[in-house]
Amino acid sequence: MKAIIFIIIILLIGYFIYNQFFKYPYRYVGYFYPSIDNMDKWVESEPFNSVDQCRNWADEMAEEYHVASSNNFDYECGKDCYKADPYNQGVTYTCHSSVD
Repeated sequence: MKAIIFIIIILLIGYFIYNQFFKYPYRYVGYFYPSIDNMDKWVESEPFNSVDQCRNWADEMAEEYHVASSNNFDYECGKDCYKADPYNQGVTYTCHSSVD
């Protein structure tokens, strides 16, 4: 019985490690801020495979929010992101670093 519980625990730990580090090891997530004056409002993207995909998404969001011609918006592409919100910021993904 102890062996079965031990195996289940090892499998659960392995599943967690796989999902966090191997399944999506370098995914990027975009954060688009439609107005620099109000950085409390943002749009979060789904994961991307490259930073270029994230930048293209930010350009599309600027067009969608009709702010592409102004410089009153901002975005960032988070790198090495995983699905979690440990700081209760209202995000789906948390990233280890950010690139412009």
